Amino acid sequence: MKKFLFALVGVLLAAQAFGMAWRRDPAPVTNFDLQRYLGKWYEIARFENRFESNLSHVTAEIVQDPYGKITIINRGYDTAGKNWVETESTAEFAKAPSVGELKVMFFWPFKGRYKIIALDEKDYQWAMVTARGHRYLWILSRKPTLDQKTLETLLAKARKEGYNVDKLHYTDQGMVNPPPPPPWAEPKPAPTPAAR
Repeated sequence: MKKFLFALVGVLLAAQAFGMAWRRDPAPVTNFDLQRYLGKWYEIARFENRFESNLSHVTAEIVQDPYGKITIINRGYDTAGKNWVETESTAEFAKAPSVGELKVMFFWPFKGRYKIIALDEKDYQWAMVTARGHRYLWILSRKPTLDQKTLETLLAKARKEGYNVDKLHYTDQGMVNPPPPPPWAEPKPAPTPAAR
């Protein structure tokens, strides 16, 4: 009986070790160029999370000021509340600037990771992003749509890294029934001429 129990424990520990290895965090991309990554990204798909509940037409804009400060501006349309929402966070490199991993400060003292695990190294037209663990996953594109071949390639990589791609929610970026223009897209009123 004892031999059986020891054997069973050994099998369970081995299975746990195998599972942990299989679920290890994927490595971020290297040879990363932040300047090419800056700009607007459209969310093609995501793992649902409480921060993006009911959001469509989601975008992320990454900017850097002259002093090197990195800011990530996330925007989306709340289909339940019928209004646009916007969040802004700051980021810094988690490792070397050539490694595609950022530490993101949402609001003090809460930080998260922004880890780019797949990237169009030639043209920087698509990317796949995660955080620590396997709870979060985003597929991004420079355009509101992504061609099927590229999408399938990214899904295959995500599966290989242990992500359940069946959980992906595909973000509505369509213009068939577009939401109202966001407030930040409204033209600024012309300045009033000075009185003479």
